[in-house]
Amino acid sequence: MKKTIKIFLFFSLFILVIMSIYFVFIKKENNILNNSESIFSITIPEDFDEYKIERLENKIVEARKAYEENKDDNWTWIMIGDIYKFVKDYDRAILAYEKSLELQPKDIVSTLNLATIYEKYSIDYDKAEKYYNNAIQILPQSPDVYKRLAKFYWLKMNRIDDAEIIFLEGLDKTNNHSDLLTEIISFYKKTDQLEKERLYIDKLLELYPDNELFQQEYGY
Repeated sequence: MKKTIKIFLFFSLFILVIMSIYFVFIKKENNILNNSESIFSITIPEDFDEYKIERLENKIVEARKAYEENKDDNWTWIMIGDIYKFVKDYDRAILAYEKSLELQPKDIVSTLNLATIYEKYSIDYDKAEKYYNNAIQILPQSPDVYKRLAKFYWLKMNRIDDAEIIFLEGLDKTNNHSDLLTEIISFYKKTDQLEKERLYIDKLLELYPDNELFQQEYGY
């Protein structure tokens, strides 16, 4: 009986601690999102020189003005997120960009910023992959979004086959955009797929015969 009571008390205490942490986090998040003084309370990094400090001050002035005029505009939260990203406060940058997506779910700027943060700073590759895929759904005609996801698979996750699939999908959706052609040529070269490299060099030169830079770089 005593053992049962102890187990019950242990789990009750555990649940209480979890709930306390949750509510503290929610309260902190709400303060960040709803209190202008909290939003614009920015700690200047020690390595900032005068130029960066001036840039930060200008960013804060512009974002505060946007917030006062329309805090329900998703671009306001992009500006706020950019401030946090600039000072390397990635946790708050994530909150700001997520707020932007609540207001405008197809906002490509916030989507790519979240993907970049989760890839390079607040490391979470699953979330980075999710946001890169979301970016492709938002802008399926943009070569840049395919390039970002393909290089993420290739260079960060070592998923070579998936990287190739995304490069090829991008070429199909963008009608063989030259940026993606040069990227896939580099990809094949660096992954020692030389026959495919030559194949896409030929395609690049065939599709863009008047581009002198391509002729100089890849011509025989």
